[in-house]
Amino acid sequence: MLQSLMAHLRRRFNVSIAEVDRLNDWKSAVLGAAIVCNDGRVNNALLGKLVEAVGHYKDITVEDYEIEIL
Repeated sequence: MLQSLMAHLRRRFNVSIAEVDRLNDWKSAVLGAAIVCNDGRVNNALLGKLVEAVGHYKDITVEDYEIEIL
């Protein structure tokens, strides 16, 4: 399920995404996504939509998220 979610997010949002923590825990996952853009507002909006899209998946609950613009 996680691999299909990540593949869908890659296609839909054109982001790099990977499982970055809790690799051995089959009940939860920590994902990291990266976008490169020259406008921080666009990045923030796109990442917000990505988090919202994950929350719409059946059997997935977003417990916490963090957006960092560098």
